[in-house]
Amino acid sequence: MSIQKVSNDILSTPGIVLQALRFESESLTSVTTTTFVDTAVTLNITPSSTSNKILGIATVGAVGAAGDTGVFTRVYNSTSTTVVSNYVRYYPDSGANLIQHGSHTFLDSPSSTSAQTYVIQVASDRSATSYFNSRGGSTLNSYSSIVLMEIAG
Repeated sequence: MSIQKVSNDILSTPGIVLQALRFESESLTSVTTTTFVDTAVTLNITPSSTSNKILGIATVGAVGAAGDTGVFTRVYNSTSTTVVSNYVRYYPDSGANLIQHGSHTFLDSPSSTSAQTYVIQVASDRSATSYFNSRGGSTLNSYSSIVLMEIAG
C-alpha cells in the first residue's frame, strides 16, 4: 500500500469544504425591543480566498415569550454588516408561554480574506420581554449553535 500526495488542485476544486467550525452556547439573552440584538452565539471564520463562500447552519435551541409576544431570530455577518438569513418568526398559541426551536441555513459570499463574524440575533415583535435560549428567563436554558464551512469557489 502506498501513500499518495494530494494535489493542491484538489484544494481549489469548487465545492470542496476547506474548513468547518462550530460553536454552541446556552447563554440567555432577553430583549424588550423590536431592534435585533446579538446573542452569545457568534463565530469567526477566515476565508482563504476571495472567491470562496461561507455555508452556515445556525440552530436555535429555544425562544420564549409570555402572552401574545412574538420572537424573531436571524443570522448577521457583523463584519460586512449584512443579514445573511431571513428572519424566523415564532408566535405563541392562544397567549401561552412560547417555546419553539428553529434553524437558519445560509450561503454568504464575503469576497474577502479577512475574518468574518457571524452571530445569531434576536428581537421581540413589541415592547415585551422575549428570551433566546430559554422559554421564559428561567433556569431551563437550552443550547443554540452555529456551524460555518468555507467552501472553495
